[in-house]
Parts: sequence; structure tokens; C-alpha cells
Amino acid sequence: MEIKKTTLNQIEIFEISGRIDANNANDFEKILVQSIEEGATKMIADLTNLEYISSSGLRVFLLIAKKIGKNGFIYLCSLQPQVSQIFNISGFNNIFSIFENREDALSKA
Repeated sequence: MEIKKTTLNQIEIFEISGRIDANNANDFEKILVQSIEEGATKMIADLTNLEYISSSGLRVFLLIAKKIGKNGFIYLCSLQPQVSQIFNISGFNNIFSIFENREDALSKA
């Protein structure tokens, strides 16, 4: 897993590459929680290059959404077919706002 973080108009954008699984979900969680602790309330996870996400990774997204609460958001965008399928099977596509691309996510932010 590799994460590149940028900020645009007070929105933290995380470009996530590779895999999120039990081996690295804790590291992923620490990065996102640290951003929240530093004041971030608006996040976009760009999953263009995410190849796989396990239930451990899904748990992190759920935790972050709860930590942000109604004071902000975490939007997901650019899910690859295999990742999108995992979100659909798990029902997480009904929990999160998922956008086709980053531009669409930014336009709703």
C-alpha cells in the first residue's frame, strides 16, 4: 500500500495504491486518524490505483466515517471494478458516497 496525500480547498485527498488488507490496515488507519486529529473534516479517498481491499480496510473506512461524523465527510472515488464489487457485496456502497472520479467528488464537496 502506498498513500499520497494532497490538500485542495481544505479537503484532504488521499491517493491509495496497491492493497489494503490485514497486513497494513492499521498503518492506513493511523494515517487517516492523524489527519482527523490535525483538524481534517473533509476527505476524499481516490482509489484509482487500489487493487484490493479486505474487510480490515473496510473497517478503517467505517471508523473514519464515524470519527468525522456529521461535521464533515469522507467521499470515495474512482473504484476499480474488483474494489467496487467488494463495496457492493459488503453493502458499503450504501454507506459511503462513491463517485465515478475525483472531479465529481470535488464538485459535491
